[in-house]
Amino acid sequence: MVTPPSPRAPRRRRLGPVRSVVALSALTAALLAGIQAPSSAADAPSAPVDTAPITVSPEEHADLLAEATRIAAETATALGLDPQEGLQPSDAGKDADGTTHFRYERTFSGLPVLGGDLVVHRSPQGALSATRAQAGRIAVPSITPTVSAPRTA
Repeated sequence: MVTPPSPRAPRRRRLGPVRSVVALSALTAALLAGIQAPSSAADAPSAPVDTAPITVSPEEHADLLAEATRIAAETATALGLDPQEGLQPSDAGKDADGTTHFRYERTFSGLPVLGGDLVVHRSPQGALSATRAQAGRIAVPSITPTVSAPRTA
């Protein structure tokens, strides 16, 4: 005996999980492209500036380190470091756009600050910024040793 067809509406075919993800990804990409596209040439972003590091000669590296030494005190002041903090240059580099990068080790009253190293970035226009692991002020109760030299030996 054959059963008559059901009066229910025809079933829609479901997309598999992979097809669903692909369809959603394509829709998202299309929406983002429409949102990010500039509406006119005036809105278009300018050409990217080449900020890739360049290889400098040993002489230029020495000159960069000498410059880092020369400007260390004024750089410390510009960064708002404590007057007892000093900067000792340890490395220097340069980007293709002329930006210089000086790596410094910080000192406090002449003593090294562990974890106090920082990198100062100077744009070709002279603007300074710094990347540092320790952004807080250094607070040392005393730099006078509490153990005598003979006892430490």
